[in-house]
Amino acid sequence: MTKNYDLTVAYRICPRVSNNCKLFQPDEKLNLSRICLKSFAESWGGLNVKVIAILDNCPKEYLNIFRNFIPREDLEIVQISSMSNRHSFLTQINQLLVQIYSEHVFLLEDDYLFQPGSLPILVKYLKHSQVDFLTPYLHRDYFMDPFFQTTRRFYEYEEYIFQEVMSTCCTFLTTKTILEETKSQFMLFGNKGTSDQQIFLRLTKNSMFNISDRK
Repeated sequence: MTKNYDLTVAYRICPRVSNNCKLFQPDEKLNLSRICLKSFAESWGGLNVKVIAILDNCPKEYLNIFRNFIPREDLEIVQISSMSNRHSFLTQINQLLVQIYSEHVFLLEDDYLFQPGSLPILVKYLKHSQVDFLTPYLHRDYFMDPFFQTTRRFYEYEEYIFQEVMSTCCTFLTTKTILEETKSQFMLFGNKGTSDQQIFLRLTKNSMFNISDRK
């Protein structure tokens, strides 16, 4: 009998530090991954979470991290050898579309820090709002880049405030149904330079007609 879960997470991880990251050296990625995964495990609260760990060309030490923080019965391992952002992202989508654990899903990368007990409010908001895509990603560009200021609408939910943004950095919650409906758009990611931001502009139609008006 398959256990019912509140959320299924496709968690992709690779042993390489992003080229854009200046804070960590390549040999620090294992420790960074450990810290981030620990914070994620501590964010669950009372949720039942299934984790599909997508290990992209990772040595055994990375597998051990997941086994240290995620209960065995809640963990599924997928090994790939691409070291490709596009391929690992598409693997996430395909894995979430074929899983039978939950309707609510989460595409997540290996370099996010979570507040303890913060995941339940994200799942609750996704379930009880009109939102199709919800990201915990917070970047200073949302507050400083004029490109993002055109859609700065805010929504209060319980004691939390959510903000409309134009991109998710490929980390977001949604439903299996919506992911299936929008799969063709996400399959464009990385193809001829198509970015996460371009995909979400296409999906939401935000600021499609006033780009030339921005100062």
